[in-house]
This record gives sequence, structure tokens and C-alpha cells, in this order.
Amino acid sequence: MYAFIGRGLVMIYRNYDYFLTIVKTGSLTKAAEILYITQPSLSKYLSRLEENLNIQLFDRSRSPLTLTYAGKLYLEYINTIIR
Repeated sequence: MYAFIGRGLVMIYRNYDYFLTIVKTGSLTKAAEILYITQPSLSKYLSRLEENLNIQLFDRSRSPLTLTYAGKLYLEYINTIIR
């Protein structure tokens, strides 16, 4: 699946549960526990997602993690897809 985000055509990941769980918990560690995966695996997923989208989705300078403006737009996009 592809979508226009920012300036280019990017691949959109099908595994939205990872992203949505991070949003819900505000923590990679807690999200990884809920998803039954390791925290490093989830961190790598998020890094790859942000790299492919060429945007930063979360503000990592705070705890809990908060969405950036781009992250909020991506969340809205995902919510329209999964309805």
C-alpha cells in the first residue's frame, strides 16, 4: 500500500498495531510488553517506519512519548484506514 505523505510516495506499513500501541502507552517498553516482542525490536520498527516516512513521529525528549505534529497526522491517516 502506498500513500502521499510529505513530498514523496512512501510505503505504508500494514502493521498498524505496533504504532497504535506505542501511542496508547506512550512507552516503547510498555508497548513491547503488550505486543509480546522485545523493546529493541519495537524500537527498530519505529526507526524504520520514521525513516521510510522521512518524518519523526514521536517526541522522544519527554516521557511519556508524545506525538509530533506529523505523528498526529499519521495517526489520523491510520484511523481512517482501519475504520
